Amino acid sequence: MATSVQISGFDKNGFFNCVSVELKKTITDTESLLFVASTPTEFQKIDEYSQRIFGFFHDIGLNFNSYRVIDKRMPDGEQENAVKKASCLFLMGGYARVQLKYLNEQNLVSSIINHKGVVIGLSAGAINMAKRSVIANPYYPPVSVYNGMGLVNITVIPHFDITKEEFIKNEVLPLTYEETIYGICDDAIIVTQDGVSRCNGTIYKLAQGTVELFTKREII
Repeated sequence: MATSVQISGFDKNGFFNCVSVELKKTITDTESLLFVASTPTEFQKIDEYSQRIFGFFHDIGLNFNSYRVIDKRMPDGEQENAVKKASCLFLMGGYARVQLKYLNEQNLVSSIINHKGVVIGLSAGAINMAKRSVIANPYYPPVSVYNGMGLVNITVIPHFDITKEEFIKNEVLPLTYEETIYGICDDAIIVTQDGVSRCNGTIYKLAQGTVELFTKREII
């Protein structure tokens, strides 16, 4: 099974330091990088962000030899093989449900789960990696809960903003009686490898109707 990495975001200069440190620990094979689009027909945006993120990896010393993108431009027959051949997969941010729908339509979920390398999910991609996925954006309510891919059993809310107290109280905390949710800020990363999940950066744990800053370095 793949090593799974869940991250929230980056800034104009690239990955945040906590994220960079963990990525360099985790990624050892830099032969090829495969981006998986979240909106498979928005080619201009896909090209812009894949080029930028490829550059961010280069900036921290992870010099992939090449990269490709899975979107509507790649023939259906090539996609599964592209997943199997890639050293590292990167599930891009954007629209989580659109991405997951596309992956299911292309029958790629099983190949991603069984990938032997590193699978990174950014924002929407990180949401979809979970067994139980939650979309909780205070600017676009209501909260949405659905079955994700199941690479990991860690449900995350990217771009988590602890100042949105009413939204957290009314929309998110009621969900935490069923399962713990981790609110990951843009400087945060969770790496699940060989059954152990380590984390770095600013993360909040939401469980049993409460929210608190998560200060441990491992999620049990």
